Amino acid sequence: MKTLQLFLLLIVFTFTIVRAQVKDDATKFFESANYKFDKKDYKGAIADYTSAIEKNPSMPGAYNNRGLAKFNSDDKKGAIEDYTKAIELKPEYASAFNNRGSARQDMKDDKGAIEDYTRAIELKPGYEKAYYNRGVSKYNSGDKKGAMEDYTKAIEIKPDFYLAFFNRGVIKYEMDDYDGAIKDYSSAAKAKPDYAMAYNNRGLAKYKQKNYKDAIDDFSKAIDMLADFPTAYFNRGLVKYDTGDKAGAIKDYTKAIDLKPKYATAYNNRGMAKHDNGDDKSACQDWKKALEYGYAKSQELLDKYCTNSK
Repeated sequence: MKTLQLFLLLIVFTFTIVRAQVKDDATKFFESANYKFDKKDYKGAIADYTSAIEKNPSMPGAYNNRGLAKFNSDDKKGAIEDYTKAIELKPEYASAFNNRGSARQDMKDDKGAIEDYTRAIELKPGYEKAYYNRGVSKYNSGDKKGAMEDYTKAIEIKPDFYLAFFNRGVIKYEMDDYDGAIKDYSSAAKAKPDYAMAYNNRGLAKYKQKNYKDAIDDFSKAIDMLADFPTAYFNRGLVKYDTGDKAGAIKDYTKAIDLKPKYATAYNNRGMAKHDNGDDKSACQDWKKALEYGYAKSQELLDKYCTNSK
């Protein structure tokens, strides 16, 4: 009945905006747009990129960058149109293919995204971000083997690519390769020492190996780095429960709920710890909350231990 909480991180990379070299009227608008983009003034950036395009309709960089600004403004369809125009003007534009892939992926078109990332890699074989991004789309499509191969290639190109280590660790964990997962999460943490999610997930792999002490240590490290990390509190509570520390488990589940008030599984698990401590009244209240917030399995506990549960 208890539920583990694995943290997935499927960040997709877009490419850095293009900078201009030659000064003319179009370039002045282009540079102004880049400045506004850097300041996260995407509306202003879009207006200036549009002016640059009006002055010089053959600027692939302006279309690419306007696509980035539209993407960041949640106009994914408009972004794809701009990336496509950039590619029409410059068919060897690897970063535009990568960016269009990112937008397609965001729109749940992983097949189209994979095609774009593949073309970006063909044009730029050392493009580690495109390998990583293609790995994310392959994972989303259910191709874990292909995703792992792409993350591995990204790591070969960029040995400190902590996100690639992390996501490869997720796949190994899901394939019950806990030693491999621990190794990858450790590499992610080495590359980025303050990466709380790597410690959380490594703790889960250690928990699966029944290495409870080290699992608690990892969850505690994650919490030290990210104090408002409800998942790490939840997972530490799980280990404390399984090692007989019911009071400690209740404390951690309570903190997880404080940070995430509709945390259904935390209510469920806290209810189990309270039940084991003989506090059925409070346990039933927690299971009702868990059910209210969408954890249907709590109904079994309500039916078994609580009167008037329906």
